[in-house]
Amino acid sequence: MVVVQFQLILRLNKPKSAPLVYTLNLAFMKKNTLLLVFLFSVVAIAAAQITPLNYTNAANWSAHPMKLFDLEIKPSYTLIGADTTDKTLVPFAYPPTNAEADIFVVSPTTLINSGGQAGTTPLDFVQKSAINLAVQLNYSYLGQIGRIYSPYYRQANLPTFTLPLSQQVSQAAIFDTATTDVLAAFEYYMANNNSGRRVILAGHSQGALVLAMMIRRMEANPTQYADLLNRVFLAVLSGMEGGAYALQNTETGGWLGTFPFCQNAPDTACIMAWQTVKEGLLFLSNTPFGNTVAVNGSMVDKTLKFSAYNPFIHEQTGDPLGYSDSPKPIDLAIFPKVYIATGASNVSTDWVAYDGMYDARIVSPNTSAYALAVEKTSPASDERHDPIAGAVIADLHLYDVYFLAGDVLRLIRQKLDGVSSIQPDLQPQAGIVISPNPSNGSFRLIFSGNQRPRFPLTVTLTDVTGRVLTSQIFDNEEDAVDVGHLPKGLLIVRAGDYVGKVVHIP
Repeated sequence: MVVVQFQLILRLNKPKSAPLVYTLNLAFMKKNTLLLVFLFSVVAIAAAQITPLNYTNAANWSAHPMKLFDLEIKPSYTLIGADTTDKTLVPFAYPPTNAEADIFVVSPTTLINSGGQAGTTPLDFVQKSAINLAVQLNYSYLGQIGRIYSPYYRQANLPTFTLPLSQQVSQAAIFDTATTDVLAAFEYYMANNNSGRRVILAGHSQGALVLAMMIRRMEANPTQYADLLNRVFLAVLSGMEGGAYALQNTETGGWLGTFPFCQNAPDTACIMAWQTVKEGLLFLSNTPFGNTVAVNGSMVDKTLKFSAYNPFIHEQTGDPLGYSDSPKPIDLAIFPKVYIATGASNVSTDWVAYDGMYDARIVSPNTSAYALAVEKTSPASDERHDPIAGAVIADLHLYDVYFLAGDVLRLIRQKLDGVSSIQPDLQPQAGIVISPNPSNGSFRLIFSGNQRPRFPLTVTLTDVTGRVLTSQIFDNEEDAVDVGHLPKGLLIVRAGDYVGKVVHIP
């Protein structure tokens, strides 16, 4: 018998879809009998066979300075008091002058109603407009840190996330396409736009997933990508499908090989990752509901996942945002104004900020997930709109990037400044009392305890994002801090190793 094998490659009538490879065996038997045996198998194309989008073309970028009209980023916000009449404008310039970092943003899944068949969403006008809006609503506030670069890419549509295990090869091929696009965009940015600045990777939902896959691919191909990976200053990944996990008692393994999760405030070259959930409710992990992304063996084969990952026990990472299982106040929640139902009238900025409204803590209700449990802690007299109250499910996926915005900003600034002495929770430390608090013009720092500060002592005041407002030298404990010229709102006081909070009410 002689067997001749042919391969017929077909592409579905879907733009950018992965090809289907059909194998046809022709077996020629004695007496000229022809036996046709059709063996159909979907074969995922290798990464090298995927042609990425052309990122020398401005049309393939959502935010990039080569565009005639760059995506409009508005990082300014209005800090609203509990009675909603106290509104303080916090202005920022975009792009920042002499910024030390760039933000490389990968957008989340944008079009929910994308049909019943898994695949990539066509990059037409509607999809590009949706990506632009998603980048603005999720990452404008990071524009105060640096210029935002954000590529369009061939996103996996929503049905891709619920494919059964029998179609995991096809699922891996779809995410392989998305990862190939984003990696090509990142390579172009690093070669043509970075100019030695620190680069922060930022993504939410599918954007976080694809960035993690990109990091994994760079790890798995050190000869080609080691230099590129070593130039990543920080990865800020929120709401990743299936979770961001490390092996027990480590900061690596699980998802990644060598690029660790952040564990301390000054850590760099690491990942800050989180998902949020309502306090007191079970976190709704995606995996039990048919999401095969977290357990897809075909992704391991394509180096999109770390092979040591255990799909049956999702080991949680430690605490990449400086939280613990004890409640901790959230520094600043920053929401797009369009998401706020009340309290945003007469506000000119696109962003609204709340202070002193939420607490969060680490929870791990089962072995399949961990999250930050968020709850409202402000009194009933607080008139500001609470998005938690309107959330109908435990998983606060849409709000992942908003609740912790102030903490993320603070941590990024600490890492950029190389600050290691700042306490991670910004709670008043033993030995310091601020009086009066609230203050209407000036206040004193009263030191007590066995460890006395050494004078002269530098006292610095910042806003909740870490932006320095004023600084002065204390010669002794009788000196006072003048804040009459500063805007009203919450101020962070740093005096040597001491950290405290004061509310300024001029």
